[in-house]
Amino acid sequence: MSSTIEKSVNEENLLQNLALVAFLSGLAALINEVVWGYRFSSQLGSSLLAHSCVLGVFMVFLALGALAGGKFSTFQPVRRLMLVQLALAFAGPLATALTGTLPRYLTIVGMSSSTLFRLGNDVLVVTLCLAIPCTLMGMTLPLLFACLKKTVVQESAPQIYGVNTIGGALGALLSGFVLLRAVGVIHSSLLAGVFNLLAASLVYSSLSLTTTLTDNDRAEEVESSFVAESACYIAAFVSGAYVLSLELMWLRLTNYVLGERAAAASLLIGIVLLALGFSAWVTPRFVKGRESSLLLGYLLTASAIVGTLSGILGWWFLVPWTEKLTGPLSRCFYTALLLLPTFLIVGLVTPASICLLRGLREQAGQVTGLLFFGNALAAMVGSLFTGYCLVPAVGSPKAFLLSALFPLAAAIYLLPKEKRAVLGLVVLVGFLIPNPPVYNPVEDGGEILAHREDAFGVNTIVKSTSGPVLLYSNRSLLVNPIGLRSTTLAQHLQGHLPMLLASESKSALNIGTGYGI
Repeated sequence: MSSTIEKSVNEENLLQNLALVAFLSGLAALINEVVWGYRFSSQLGSSLLAHSCVLGVFMVFLALGALAGGKFSTFQPVRRLMLVQLALAFAGPLATALTGTLPRYLTIVGMSSSTLFRLGNDVLVVTLCLAIPCTLMGMTLPLLFACLKKTVVQESAPQIYGVNTIGGALGALLSGFVLLRAVGVIHSSLLAGVFNLLAASLVYSSLSLTTTLTDNDRAEEVESSFVAESACYIAAFVSGAYVLSLELMWLRLTNYVLGERAAAASLLIGIVLLALGFSAWVTPRFVKGRESSLLLGYLLTASAIVGTLSGILGWWFLVPWTEKLTGPLSRCFYTALLLLPTFLIVGLVTPASICLLRGLREQAGQVTGLLFFGNALAAMVGSLFTGYCLVPAVGSPKAFLLSALFPLAAAIYLLPKEKRAVLGLVVLVGFLIPNPPVYNPVEDGGEILAHREDAFGVNTIVKSTSGPVLLYSNRSLLVNPIGLRSTTLAQHLQGHLPMLLASESKSALNIGTGYGI
């Protein structure tokens, strides 16, 4: 009797330790990710190309790490998890220090290099800095799942995933709003290393708990249902692509609503990760009694519908309505009201795929490693496709509709034939929705001369009723009216630069504002 009670207490303590390890590792990972993004943005620029370069490298090695973590989870996963956290405690700050040498590498390329060559150089430098720590980060979750007792892994794995995501949300908000301003880049990364050391110490304390669980305890079976592996992998793959696609499109929308990139990015990352973490936490209760591939099909359909509706409501109603709001806090509040339900529903897909994955009990680390490998790779593909193809081709409002085809196509595959006609009707209705009217950011009205999206935002050129021609980027005035003293002096000074490069010229055409854009 006493041995049974002792085992029960050890199992509970082990689960609590692993949940805390997941939280600390997510906290440290997102602190480092924000720090690296901040450092690289000052070196590579803040354009879509630079963001995609850093994000692409990050997701690729995260995927490779998940695959490697699944392979290494078959033998002594607790010890290997401890070693991974120890390695991250040193690899994270080292990678941050390496990012400081980036200008030296960029100088080698030279100003006359082609864009493609510069992009290749940037990818190489980012890879050299981030390959090791990102791979170690990707190994964490599969190793964590392999440490769970087989009788509780189906219920506990999504909750561990949720705690890890919530830790990441806190890390993103903490680093963006507090750490970078208070202690700087290097010390923020060192603090993340301290969190990794705390996680490693917790894993070390769990070694004694795992030794009390015998192989017979780990082999206990509880009646439960699983679905085909292909359905789970497809759902997780599509979910990864769609979440990153939605995140990029909502980043463009929040930039436009708030008019300030740093606030928009911090708000978006925090809300998205909190919503995904909460969804993962409640998934086991939601899935219980509904173990079927039909559930994944319905969740994908619901994700497509709420994602499309959020974009429609955002561009049709939120953009013109928020101009009437008095301050940024009220704009953030109403933006969050649209973001939260969207990512709460979309965030159910991947945890549900984990719950229903056949082979989860016998090979938790391996099967989840493969699942996260596909999920991370799909996230990279979704972000690059949305940023480089979808948004430039059709614009952000229509991109919300077209990106929903990813989950709808997977839902058509998973759902029975009699349900597919309804999905076809949903797609048809979506394509009939027109683009929203172009919003005029000038208070006293005026004529819109041009309106387009580029890598930096939504740009509108307006001839106001009072006469001056104004350029707005994300509803923020980018170019002052011609004739202002500050603008005129800057443009006159800039106009002399071409004459220095070509002294034989008699005149120079100055295209620019004098503000470095």
